[in-house]
Amino acid sequence: AMQSADRNPAFRNSDVRRRFDRAAADFDSFDFVHTVTRDGLLARLEPMVVDASTVVDLGAASGAALKPLAKRFRGAHVIALDVSMHMLRRAHGRRSWFSKHSLLQADATAIPLRDQSIDVVFCNQLLPWVTDASAVFSEVGRVLRENGLFLFATLGPDSFSEMRDAWQSVD
Repeated sequence: AMQSADRNPAFRNSDVRRRFDRAAADFDSFDFVHTVTRDGLLARLEPMVVDASTVVDLGAASGAALKPLAKRFRGAHVIALDVSMHMLRRAHGRRSWFSKHSLLQADATAIPLRDQSIDVVFCNQLLPWVTDASAVFSEVGRVLRENGLFLFATLGPDSFSEMRDAWQSVD
């Protein structure tokens, strides 16, 4: 059984929040992996026909997906949800005057939104930072409307394989 991140001394939510708070100011300069996977998720959305009135960017970080999501789902209310208040402050600067956005500081394992109230959950590279992914999936399932869409990108077993191979040849 997986433990809650707050109970696992090696990986606590408070530590993750503190690290992302500290990284917020420079995050956009070093978010190569987030950029590549975000762009890939947005590209996969292009051919889909999705009528969405409410979209959540789960683990929004500095909010780089806010404008593309607002553009893709014109007129939708886009909620940037992140555990880090400093990241959300960065996201605040990315909001468009002509779109509906909200910022919500919360833990992805306890999303403070109504059951079946969300049409699309967009989740880019949040899962490597949570200990209990099943709790995140459960929460996403709870807040998604029937026939809602959950898009996520995460690291897999072959992520960074080139880097691992390079280190093995050196070490």
